[in-house]
Amino acid sequence: MKNLYLLTLAATLVLAGCKKDDTPDSPPPTPEPEPELELTVEQTEYTLGAVEERTATAVFTAKNDWTLSVVYDNAGTEAATEAATDDETATEAAWLTVTPASGAAGEQTVELTAAPKITEESRTAYVDIACGEESVRLTVTQTGTSDETNFSALFAPEFAQKLQGLEIISDAGNITLDDMEKIAAITELNVSGSSLTSLQGIEYFESLTYLGCNYNKLTSLDVSGCTALTRLMCYNNQLTKLNVSGCTALTKLDCETNKLETLDVSGCTALTKLRCLSNSLKSLDVSGCTALTELQCSSNQLTSLDVSGCTALESLLCNSNQLTELDVSNNTVLYELQCTRNSLTRLDVSGCAALTWLECLSNQLTSLDVSKNTKLKCLKCSFNQLTELDVSQNTALMWLYCYDNSLTSLDVSNNTVLYELECYSNQLTSLDVSNHQSLWLVDCRSNQLTVLDVSNNTELTELQCYSNSLASLDVSGCTALTVLYCYDNQLTTLNVSNNKELESLRCSSNQLKSLDVSQNTALTTLYCGGNPGDGESVFPVTVWADFNLNRIPDKFTKDSWVLDNGTTISPVYQKAQ
Repeated sequence: MKNLYLLTLAATLVLAGCKKDDTPDSPPPTPEPEPELELTVEQTEYTLGAVEERTATAVFTAKNDWTLSVVYDNAGTEAATEAATDDETATEAAWLTVTPASGAAGEQTVELTAAPKITEESRTAYVDIACGEESVRLTVTQTGTSDETNFSALFAPEFAQKLQGLEIISDAGNITLDDMEKIAAITELNVSGSSLTSLQGIEYFESLTYLGCNYNKLTSLDVSGCTALTRLMCYNNQLTKLNVSGCTALTKLDCETNKLETLDVSGCTALTKLRCLSNSLKSLDVSGCTALTELQCSSNQLTSLDVSGCTALESLLCNSNQLTELDVSNNTVLYELQCTRNSLTRLDVSGCAALTWLECLSNQLTSLDVSKNTKLKCLKCSFNQLTELDVSQNTALMWLYCYDNSLTSLDVSNNTVLYELECYSNQLTSLDVSNHQSLWLVDCRSNQLTVLDVSNNTELTELQCYSNSLASLDVSGCTALTVLYCYDNQLTTLNVSNNKELESLRCSSNQLKSLDVSQNTALTTLYCGGNPGDGESVFPVTVWADFNLNRIPDKFTKDSWVLDNGTTISPVYQKAQ
């Protein structure tokens, strides 16, 4: 019975398998389309030379915007990639430059440029190009050098010739690896006055602390690779570009008399002395140079000068620029300030208590407060618009120049150690120098003085008091006097018999009737015209015994003159009786 059941089941299965399937055939499944590549790169491996053939071009196609980054190592490991963030590794990695670093969709080219390599080991960097979700890595290997490598292509030919002349290298046309090692060890180099137009190759002087390249014909100079440099002298060239960005140890920079329009010293934090005068700078920011003690930036085109961070600044010379303002409020140790020939309308030096020398001539100052500058020894504030000047607190003052202003009074009674006083071309009606025994020069011409007492000024060597209204002048005590200009006054007498050192006397256009210079044997210049003399025809001049009456010196008045009343007066030289 059991066997019959199994037989029946088997037959049923056979019949079922032979039954015709009326269901139509199902179509085969559609294959998934292959994803479209975001990046198509023609080449991923590049080899660059150590000295020559250091550039290659990578070509690729991007479907979207792309960016690239550079990773530097020798193995391409994840650890090396992380190391690329380390400062030292990143600095070394800068040997490969890739431009541009980003772009839009389309066919692209980027330039791979390696810095010259002067060691035997090869080095590798990786350029990762990212586009959307896709990234492709380029491998760039730079070969090392060998004993046969010629590095002359790295140097300007004329510079190489100069190095050969200095016996730094033996052959300018074949610079060897040994030469490069010698160059890298040199600490001082002076190539001044060599008519050089380029210092290409200077970056390989890695140990250089001093570079002198003055009086050449350089138009650009890049010393950013000379990171040990402390002193750079490149004045009297034709520089329009100067790169000192990597020179963090630089303490002294002299780049005067060039054609620089910009100068960036923001990274030169050790800088103590900067001379950049006689260029074409329009602005200068040295606020980051906190160690700066001396700045000379005169004869530029500066409209802006920032010295706010220079708290150690002692000397600032910024003459002949276009400055309308100058903030020295933070420069509290400043002892010398020269800002002549600018367009300053105000100048606040109240915080500069150490100031000993101030020159602010030829500006537009209407006031000047120097009451806090008690150490001031020299003040030059001429050619401004000052109507008053208080120097009563400046008892150490030795030189005072305040001419060509609008001063109506000037009190120098407290300035008893004055050596020089020039206050001409003002509107002064009085001037008291009676207590100034150290004075050796007084120039008070072109004022409105009616009295001038110099009887106590025994050290006086030069007195210019012309174009005033003086009726008398006593110089008998000024025995050291060599120059006396007192013309265009109202003097009726003039006694110079005690002034035996007198060399130049100009007393024209007064009311003198005669003149006796018989004691002035050192006299070489005498102008005495325009005086009335005897009122009829003669102005008698008495000269010394050995004076040659037949040969009157050229610098002595010889021609006659006509008075206002039409009378003609002639000088007559006669010897003392």
